[in-house]
Amino acid sequence: MKILIAVDTTETGHQAFEQALRLLNLQAATVLLLSIEQPVVPPPSSDMPGFFSESPEMSWQNEVEMANLEEERAKAALDWAERVCQQAGVPFVVPRLEIGDPKHVICEVAKQEAVDVIVVGSHHKGMVERILTGSVSDYVVHHAECPVLVVH
Repeated sequence: MKILIAVDTTETGHQAFEQALRLLNLQAATVLLLSIEQPVVPPPSSDMPGFFSESPEMSWQNEVEMANLEEERAKAALDWAERVCQQAGVPFVVPRLEIGDPKHVICEVAKQEAVDVIVVGSHHKGMVERILTGSVSDYVVHHAECPVLVVH
């Protein structure tokens, strides 16, 4: 059995991961730990009078710093999940770091790797936030080609 567990550095992400360890027989499975680095999209700058506008050098430096923080966050999530798997005695762990929109990346990696089940956390977004940003877990449930365990 191959299980994909989407990991991140949020409390909900940690709870989903720990719940997967309790619910699933990971001793007899290959566990694919997936952490996703989201691309940094800089906010639009404005040259209109009365608005703060950064110099091109400053904007570029901020983008680089934001990208580095996002990469560190994604790697930290993987490191944490690998340590927890080791402590739990999970024998077959495959860490994977990807870049992109989490909902699309989770579905695509699951398909590529022919996983048997996906585990994702649910962040309990409000209706407005769900409309504006979408729900990763909702998208995965409706688009994955395998069963999905959503941990609330």
